[in-house]
Amino acid sequence: MKVLVTGNKGYIGTVLCKNLLEEGFDVVGLDTGFYDGCFLFHPGYAVKQIEKDVRDVLEEDLAGINAVI
Repeated sequence: MKVLVTGNKGYIGTVLCKNLLEEGFDVVGLDTGFYDGCFLFHPGYAVKQIEKDVRDVLEEDLAGINAVI
């Protein structure tokens, strides 16, 4: 299952993505990147990243996505 996590670079998003990956989900992150370089820690994983505001998401961005969190 492919899951899109909005705000994946934030406090909750980084932990959520790690947990979803450990459970075997295919994770795609969506974040503006406004706070890039301000991580308190490095999450230790990489996911496909869409860098845009959630208000600017297009139908094409959701192609193949089964769930949005």
